[in-house]
Amino acid sequence: MADQDKFSLLNGGKDEADEIDGERIDLNRHLIRNPLSTFYVRVNSSRMFGSVHVHHGDLLVVDRAVECVEGDLIIAVCDDELTIKCFEAGAGFELFGKVLHVIHSLDACRAR
Repeated sequence: MADQDKFSLLNGGKDEADEIDGERIDLNRHLIRNPLSTFYVRVNSSRMFGSVHVHHGDLLVVDRAVECVEGDLIIAVCDDELTIKCFEAGAGFELFGKVLHVIHSLDACRAR
């Protein structure tokens, strides 16, 4: 198996998977770069955004300290409300932060 095909088993609890060189998952360590500038934002819309599917109820990990480049998924402030947009330099909205991760529950798919 080539190196790029290898993966690490991460588990959230103490069970038989621990015998397979697993380690406990610390989502803060994996998802948050800057704890003091990171926020979670719950999506209250069913709109999809480009090739990145963001659904109603998803949880976004948003970092206000990370620099954005053209095309990044961001949270912007428009008319005193938070909205999801693709970053465009000079677009005329207030940047709240860059979306680093989308946490999507598969259980929520059944309800759609």
